[in-house]
Amino acid sequence: MKKENYWPVGITVFLIFFVIANVAFLIFALGIETNLVSENYYEDELVYQKQIDRIQNARQLKDPLQIELQKSGQLLLQFPEEISGSEIDGTVLLFRPDDKYKDNRIPVRVDEERRQWVDMSGYKKGKWKVKVFWNDRTTKYYNEAPVFIE
Repeated sequence: MKKENYWPVGITVFLIFFVIANVAFLIFALGIETNLVSENYYEDELVYQKQIDRIQNARQLKDPLQIELQKSGQLLLQFPEEISGSEIDGTVLLFRPDDKYKDNRIPVRVDEERRQWVDMSGYKKGKWKVKVFWNDRTTKYYNEAPVFIE
């Protein structure tokens, strides 16, 4: 009685399965959309010292900018009392970390009490970062806070 050798068949089946698995993974990986945080990340990195200065200026305020999502779905930006509301100017960036196409820029428009309300009811649920680039005509500031919309 002849004893059969199954090793060549086993190795061949394994190699075929390995190649199919690699091709399937390659197709899957190429189908995933990758978004950079910034399209010009190298240039942004070169001028980051200005961003550090804005953050330091914001930390030195006695009454910092408050960013708070209300239960009504309104985002409240309360600017410091030490700065006159008529002097406040800037941009609010609503940044969605997982989808750059959902990002939204809003100009800073404060009322008499140095507040700005942003209606968040039309925004996708999940994590957002509120990035506020603002100034008081002489000094530039930057504040950032995570916001979770449920």
